[in-house]
Amino acid sequence: MEISWTPGIVVVVIVGILLVVTALILIIRTREAKISGSIRWMDRGDSLRRSGRYEEAIKCYDKAIEIDPRDASAWKDKGDALRKLGRHEEAIHCYNNALALDPDFESAWQALVEAEQAKQVEDRKRERQRVLAEAERAKQVEDSKAEIIAKIDEELGE
Repeated sequence: MEISWTPGIVVVVIVGILLVVTALILIIRTREAKISGSIRWMDRGDSLRRSGRYEEAIKCYDKAIEIDPRDASAWKDKGDALRKLGRHEEAIHCYNNALALDPDFESAWQALVEAEQAKQVEDRKRERQRVLAEAERAKQVEDSKAEIIAKIDEELGE
């Protein structure tokens, strides 16, 4: 079966092609705008992080991630800011997200190892404080017992 290319069919085909091309251009421009917006938020976050304004930097990285959740660098940089604040568990989560997106991201691997080590140190310090507090309470109980026994002995005349 052969198609008869009448002027009406040619116009319909050309209009269809123009609509597809226009849609593709809009998709590309939207994607470019998103990437551009993400890069602006990343740049802003980097600047804030370098100046020690970590909480503000995290908000910028969150905006970049909201625009492009598949940006491994945004996840890694957010993890770096969290780690500077001592929020190691959250940083580890960010590094894992970055590595899930880009398993070959060397600096994210290194940052993950450092965050896990820092978390272990932090956990050990917390455990040490807990043990010391428990020991202090036990000492206070022992001191109280000794005072009570001394008082009883005194009352008994011993």
